[in-house]
Amino acid sequence: MAFLIEGYNLDNEISLDMFYPESFRSLDELIVIHEENLIVVKEIWSGKMCDTFFNLHTLERIDPFKRYNQENGKAFIEKIDDLTVVTTVSVEKETMAEYLFGAVFKNGQQIFKSFDVRYFSLPTLSTYEKYLNVQSNLKVIQKNRENFFKGFNDLSFEEKVSKLRQIFRTNFRTNCEIGYYPPEYFLPQELFESLDNDSEFRTALLEVLRLEESATNEPASVVFDNLIKHYVYCKET
Repeated sequence: MAFLIEGYNLDNEISLDMFYPESFRSLDELIVIHEENLIVVKEIWSGKMCDTFFNLHTLERIDPFKRYNQENGKAFIEKIDDLTVVTTVSVEKETMAEYLFGAVFKNGQQIFKSFDVRYFSLPTLSTYEKYLNVQSNLKVIQKNRENFFKGFNDLSFEEKVSKLRQIFRTNFRTNCEIGYYPPEYFLPQELFESLDNDSEFRTALLEVLRLEESATNEPASVVFDNLIKHYVYCKET
């Protein structure tokens, strides 16, 4: 834990220079939480974040065991429309670092979860704000997918082959770089299911695999069969 250097008092401007770390730890940052009457001093120890709390008005260090008993497991619950938003505090005993586990429930089912550091120098989003961000991003992705499918459906057969080949070369190369070689996994499941509604999609896909046999080192028909089995199995499960 961190300690206040003797001689400092409330007449001094609050800064990290007022504190010193425990042995084998290094000071990282200081955060003042006016609404909670808190000073949070963060230290780094063996790559882990540690929290020490001080009373903002008295500069007295808050007993870590009392803080743990007071805060660990504390839950903040909000009812927003048909959603229940729960944010739970978790305190790590070894470091006293505090974290927030967020969850959003609808009709009793959890539909979202999040994790964050409780006190941070930069502005952070609430659990509900994070949920809204994810929902907004999903809508954008869905819209882009719909636009992609609509555009794909309007292409000539040769253009469909060219489009799929571009995706194959980009995704297959990326997968290979991270050691994930199966060529049949180059399309995201959602994209495969969307494009599979196009009558020429599978024929164009087979043509792409034929053109890329030198990259896959397998006959196009074998890769194609594996690909169809993979995506159909994923869809059914």
